[in-house]
Amino acid sequence: MNVEVRGVRLAIDDVVIVHDATMVVAPGEVHGLVGPNGSGKSTLLRCLYRALRPAAGTVLLGGADLWRDLSARVAAHRRAVVTQDATADLDFTVRDTVAMGRTAHGGLFGHYAQEDDRLVDAAIAEVGMTWAARRMVATLSGGERQRVYLARAVAQQAPVLLLDEPTNHLDVHAQLELLGLVRDAGLTTVVALHDLDHAAAVCDRVTVMRGGHAVVTGAPADVLTPALIEDVFRVRVHVGTHPLTGALHLTFAPLSTTPKEPT
Repeated sequence: MNVEVRGVRLAIDDVVIVHDATMVVAPGEVHGLVGPNGSGKSTLLRCLYRALRPAAGTVLLGGADLWRDLSARVAAHRRAVVTQDATADLDFTVRDTVAMGRTAHGGLFGHYAQEDDRLVDAAIAEVGMTWAARRMVATLSGGERQRVYLARAVAQQAPVLLLDEPTNHLDVHAQLELLGLVRDAGLTTVVALHDLDHAAAVCDRVTVMRGGHAVVTGAPADVLTPALIEDVFRVRVHVGTHPLTGALHLTFAPLSTTPKEPT
């Protein structure tokens, strides 16, 4: 399922946060939203998962207007969400938390309880958390919790996945594992990321945001150039190939850094 954002303007307390944003995400594509703090990434995602209505413009999921054509329940059939720093489910077990992803389909107490059970178990297994199914979410590490929230989204069986900075507060190993799971899910994915190197390695395309504007969209190798990164992020960058993975690899330095003379 594709996602289209057409001329979206978003405001909070009459202050415009996102100005005339436009982007298209193809079916099955992992699409990154990148930009400095305060650039509007999370605000745009809030619009995509129906937490913030646009003041102007249109969001389409599979050709249907998210706000005019789809009820909240039907929209939940089309997109699943992993937000920042989720804490509301800490007092539930892993399995109960993942089962919440089936609520949009009638829950575990409807006519399809057996199918719900199967999908919940499969989602937990997909993220490698079967061993913790009976554990309380509060007892897990940050990386393990994010896996659980991703499993809940997978169990929802929605074709579109929205993630808001899912690697926040995770160590390097947990970050890479989580991004690998997102990549392998095979869903149409929009993910806000702080780490440009992660975006370069994981995303099929990226949209760079600055000051609430979608500056440019394209493949990471075409968009994340030294000139653009210096202009938008105010850092210098070396663009190369990762020696272990072969993926696009970015190395950063402050603008004020002077290269050292060889000794």
